[in-house]
Amino acid sequence: MSNLYYITILIVLLDSLIGLYAIIVNKLERNIVPLALAVLCSLLDEVLAHFFKVKFRNNLPVYFLGGACEYALFAWFIYRNVNSRPVKKFIAGSIVLLVAVTFMLGYPFIKESTADPYGAIVHNGYSTIIRGLLITIISIFYFKGIFDSISRYEYLNVYVLLAVSGMLFYYAFSTVYFSAQTYMVGLSLKENPNFLTDMLQRKAEAYSYAAAQLHGMSPFLWLTNLLHYLCILVVFVKSAFGKKTVGELQF
Repeated sequence: MSNLYYITILIVLLDSLIGLYAIIVNKLERNIVPLALAVLCSLLDEVLAHFFKVKFRNNLPVYFLGGACEYALFAWFIYRNVNSRPVKKFIAGSIVLLVAVTFMLGYPFIKESTADPYGAIVHNGYSTIIRGLLITIISIFYFKGIFDSISRYEYLNVYVLLAVSGMLFYYAFSTVYFSAQTYMVGLSLKENPNFLTDMLQRKAEAYSYAAAQLHGMSPFLWLTNLLHYLCILVVFVKSAFGKKTVGELQF
């Protein structure tokens, strides 16, 4: 694993500790609480993923199911910070639908991750793309609401803006990254139809090809993820140790 991975995990741990502290001492605004829960979910996912990798040599189900829970909490955070009823309905519907479908497919995915891990990686990639695309869309909805609020001379919580900006930057980039990876895996399988080779081996070669092609982009994915959690860290530090009036600007 790269150094960026360990730095990101350290920032997630700091986010979790400070966010939890802010909740316990009742310094975290209610509309930001879902963000703290989302970060705690992210940390739990990483801990469980490491455990399952060591114990069972298979942590794909953790990322598949945990990713849906993370989406639900990040989306809930945006839900609490938008005023548009249609947008709120869209977010609520997407949470219910994505979580329901993910857990309905949970058992088949667990079986596939054991029998055909590379196929499961591709399917988990599809799930990641869908979550990233949805987060990107609802983040854009949030920004649209900001412009509407400014035009009506309403206040803007700059710390919520900071958190959503980090989310939009990371999830937009990750959607492009995993879309490219999934496309390259499919392209490799299509252009190298060696029917004498075992399908599992072909999928492994296709995934290795995609990983090699995207190797140069991988550090940027971790950097955007690191920026995402650094933005959240600023929000939690402000909430736990700063003045409550700093985060809101009047227009």
